[in-house]
Amino acid sequence: MPDTGDKSLGKFCRHLGRDTYSQLIILSGVIVMLCLAVYWQTGSHGFFLYDDGEYLLNNPMVNEGVTINGIKLAFSSFHSGNWHPLTWLSHMVDVQFFGLKPAGHHLVNVALHTANALLLFLLLTRMTAEVWQSFAVSILFAVHPQHVESVAWIAERKDLLSGLFFFLTLLAWQGYLRNPSLSRYLGTLALFGLGLMAKPMLVTLPCLLLLLDWWPFARFRSGKNLTHLFTEKIPFFLLSILSAIITFLAQNQAGAVTSFVRVPLSLRLANSALSSASYIKQMIWPHDLAVFYPLPTSIPWWQPTILGMLFASTLLLLLRMRTRYPYLIVGWLWYLGMLVPVIGIIQVGAQSMADRYTYLPHIGLSIMLAWGTAEFATTSRRKAVFAVCFTLAATLLTIAAWRQAAAWRSNVFLFSRALEVTPATPLTKANLAKAYNAEAMEFKERWDLNRALERLRVAASLSAGTLAATVHNNMGLILAMQGHDGDATREYGLAIEHDPGYSDPYLNLGLLSLDNGRYGEAMGYFKEVLRLNPADETACRYLREGNSGAK
Repeated sequence: MPDTGDKSLGKFCRHLGRDTYSQLIILSGVIVMLCLAVYWQTGSHGFFLYDDGEYLLNNPMVNEGVTINGIKLAFSSFHSGNWHPLTWLSHMVDVQFFGLKPAGHHLVNVALHTANALLLFLLLTRMTAEVWQSFAVSILFAVHPQHVESVAWIAERKDLLSGLFFFLTLLAWQGYLRNPSLSRYLGTLALFGLGLMAKPMLVTLPCLLLLLDWWPFARFRSGKNLTHLFTEKIPFFLLSILSAIITFLAQNQAGAVTSFVRVPLSLRLANSALSSASYIKQMIWPHDLAVFYPLPTSIPWWQPTILGMLFASTLLLLLRMRTRYPYLIVGWLWYLGMLVPVIGIIQVGAQSMADRYTYLPHIGLSIMLAWGTAEFATTSRRKAVFAVCFTLAATLLTIAAWRQAAAWRSNVFLFSRALEVTPATPLTKANLAKAYNAEAMEFKERWDLNRALERLRVAASLSAGTLAATVHNNMGLILAMQGHDGDATREYGLAIEHDPGYSDPYLNLGLLSLDNGRYGEAMGYFKEVLRLNPADETACRYLREGNSGAK
């Protein structure tokens, strides 16, 4: 067994040997270069349509930078149905330094992911003293396409921050095991608390600590020892329970928790089995990745039944092999255990699964793969074959991740892809319509009005209700800018048909009537605007001016 000691990195590497120390430096450099090769491009990307506005652009708590009031709100509010004050503080700091220019925000994400990959390499190497297996796991973590969502999406900063404190907690725990002291224990507990304050995904970490006691720490010895292993982690479990309660209250208050009437427990359990299997399949062969996977309305009973039997059989088999191949049961339970908070038993949102949910769980599967492969690479020839295969796989994954990261440049591409590879639900179409509408507004700002209209026509074909009203209103604005007043009036009328309570098209009809000298008609529209939206300053001003002119 490797020493679980709290040595400095230099001492630890000398413990392994001078050649290993140089090896670690070189391999760390490879990890950094691959992370930058995949993700540096995101520095030229913009904000993502989904959540970036709510998290940054339209969030006064964050978009004013670091303020006393913002800090208070970060700890006291349930904004966006979440309580993750550390994540809010991180975004505030970004705004303080970079403003609302997306480049800096993206590159901070890249730096955090790179740091996480390096910390994972250091953690596994220190826990197991196996450099090459640790390197393989870290490379899979660094460049797997399923992790692109966590890095390329600014609003998913919480994934990266919670990952950072996840690795720091495990490193601190290893130091505590070597030289137990109250300060080390409290320091580890504090790091865990910070991780929960970034994202409550870490609530199952105390269970993972118990798994690590089996392998690689080999601390299970007797019944008495087993009692100690549980009791020393009670404060960690208490923090997890507190975090889970706060998270449920936050999401329930925001209306994000789906009732069992809308999504029955049977469907949730079935989807949990399917999504767990899909994550494994996508890890091995990452294709047809989507930014949104809609929750199915029904699942044939035989699919979750077969998968449940396979999962149970795998667990029983690995339990029988736990003594000879302990890393297999640890890796399998790492994967399943880390997925529990996002598996959908408590359904939040309309998605069936999400690539970002694999950020930490996949490590368990990678451990199984890396250490299992090394078990059979017992000869120089086998080692050479596995080295070639791993290099090829890492290269292909890096290319795939680069392409996946490039896709995050365009909201339209992401949602179009989702519509291609997932069932065409109203929500999927609405997301694509929003993407086309947002792109049209960007063209409008650049006065590329014909391209803006093209995007809006596509958006109109995909949208309904309030969203359709917004799209038709925007089409009216652009047609009016082009001087096509009749067509603009027709689009404003369609907007009102889709949402009679929407005041903007009435305002625009009033302004169009003013431009054409129809003052009485314009005043009628402005009165309708105030009936729907009494706070509209533009309508108020024109009505005051109209009344003054009449007098």
